[in-house]
Amino acid sequence: CVHIPGNGFAWGNYQCHCSNGFYYPEDLAVDKYFDGENVEKLYLDYVQNMSSDYLTSFQCLPCRKGCEECEGEVPCIVEYNVLLR
Repeated sequence: CVHIPGNGFAWGNYQCHCSNGFYYPEDLAVDKYFDGENVEKLYLDYVQNMSSDYLTSFQCLPCRKGCEECEGEVPCIVEYNVLLR
């Protein structure tokens, strides 16, 4: 997660981006990161036994085999398909 400069070290003032080899799971999202305020809100709900959404809500998905970076499920290398031959 990366601090957002300009607002000091305020609650939720950061963005969590996916690491190399992983991608943000919502294809249609304009902003491809998890918002710090949402992360902290769901964490508080989790520690207060109000919700377990925190455990599954902020998970980046792995890129396909052979991809160091990706923006979704599409392959980054050519896949051989014997039926198209």
